[in-house]
Amino acid sequence: MTGSTLLDGPTSAPTTGAAPRSLVILLHGYGSNGADLIGLVPYWRAALPDTLFLAPNAPQACPGAPGGRQWWPLTSLSPGARAAGVRVAAPALNAYIDSHLAAYNLAENRLALVGFSQGTMMALHVGPRRVESPAGIIGYSGMLADPDALVPEAATKPPILLVHGDADEVVPVTAMYQTKSRLEALGFEVAAPRFAESRTQRRRNGAPAGRQLPGEPPRLRPITRAGGEGYRQVRVGKSSFGGGGCTQGRPGARCGPWLRKSDITPTRG
Repeated sequence: MTGSTLLDGPTSAPTTGAAPRSLVILLHGYGSNGADLIGLVPYWRAALPDTLFLAPNAPQACPGAPGGRQWWPLTSLSPGARAAGVRVAAPALNAYIDSHLAAYNLAENRLALVGFSQGTMMALHVGPRRVESPAGIIGYSGMLADPDALVPEAATKPPILLVHGDADEVVPVTAMYQTKSRLEALGFEVAAPRFAESRTQRRRNGAPAGRQLPGEPPRLRPITRAGGEGYRQVRVGKSSFGGGGCTQGRPGARCGPWLRKSDITPTRG
């Protein structure tokens, strides 16, 4: 893949029938695709009738996941490989953003980036490095892929919402606290609620009942649950989308965990 790779994927036009007044770009996770995340639109459409939703497919086919895509391969799980991978994929996403902002004559402050898992890493890498700040970034179940380089490279500081399930076995919840800490130290405004599974869900999913850690926010109504061995699902209403692994039910999908707890420095707060 090169920086000139052209991204494409499903879209959802404003319900007003008029030209869009804002853009929301949905960035899927490893082994998933744009069709997964575009399913979120009905749950946000009433609040954003003038918004064009875009869900680009990542540039590369994902081995072992028919129909699945990847922003970069997971042949190595090291922090260095994550940093290198996100840098290779970033030019294609930047070009995609630029082309759509220009097509609708919209400023950067009319853009929001929403990512899941590997897509969150893309959003957190690209968003702060844009010359002008996006309106905001929402990151589900992800982390900073290249945190050390953010200090010299961050050009803007868009507000950021991080969301993570405490039973996540693909990207552990400690990744969210590490990311929050690093971003706040640089002056970013970050909100980071943590969603806890109920005891019933934990027993059903074979996970032990968890305990609240000092410094963590209060537990909220759960939105995450394990989708099956080697992948997970996030549910929003009746919609679901895969990330960090493959969508449930995709024939031949084989995606194991791609972030080890040893890759993360636990932090609190």
